[in-house]
Amino acid sequence: MTEQKKQKPKQELHEVQLLKDHKHAGKKEPAGKKIKVNAIDKAWLAAQKIIAPDEPTTAPAAAAAPATAKKG
Repeated sequence: MTEQKKQKPKQELHEVQLLKDHKHAGKKEPAGKKIKVNAIDKAWLAAQKIIAPDEPTTAPAAAAAPATAKKG
């Protein structure tokens, strides 16, 4: 019998920029440094205001502008 190693599924990593000093992976990182984190850590860091929250997706400015009627 051969023992198979259980493989963890690869996590998608997100690059984020620190707003303030933070200890990441056992190393103190300065504000402004870009680090890679998983989605759970990204949400926690944003909630703690250690990174900027994701920008909400918005419609393009042209689509958001009110339509104007042309006078004939």
